[in-house]
Amino acid sequence: MIPEIDRRTFLRGATGAGALLVFGGALPLGACALTQASDPPPDLAVLSPRAWATLACFADHAIPRGGAFEAGASDVGVAGLVDGWLVGADSRLVTDLRRGLALLEWGPLLLGFAARPLTALPPESAGAYLASLTTSRLGFVRQLHAALSELCMLAFYSTRSAWRAIGYDGPIVLGLAESVELERR
Repeated sequence: MIPEIDRRTFLRGATGAGALLVFGGALPLGACALTQASDPPPDLAVLSPRAWATLACFADHAIPRGGAFEAGASDVGVAGLVDGWLVGADSRLVTDLRRGLALLEWGPLLLGFAARPLTALPPESAGAYLASLTTSRLGFVRQLHAALSELCMLAFYSTRSAWRAIGYDGPIVLGLAESVELERR
């Protein structure tokens, strides 16, 4: 049985919920405690500071420091690498990525998970929200999680620190160029 509430109780609760929505959106950008570097770099080429912070928060969840490797996503600057790759990319791809990051940022609020955007959640809540996306009833949410995971992994494994961690010396062409440079010295 649903308990009955009077008008005053309903209005008080609605006002409190409205205040949470307003102030949740006004929280500082990049407050996601998963992200070590909460300030976006000044030279972002394609992503907005909020989109960068959202991607950095997601990347830190997907590739945590001390996880499979000692270095994590924030150590190698995964979000910055992705931003650099987007320069000159098809405008539809960039638009879709921006929309996906906006959905990820505001998803906790839209999906009823929390009354704050992703980058304003404490680390435990942000991690729980991001982990819940893999089992979402909404197929496009699961696809967004998978696509961003693969994009972050691609960026991470394109760095020399990831290469060293898996025992890969790098492309042979790169190795030849470095040895020629050393012989010139």
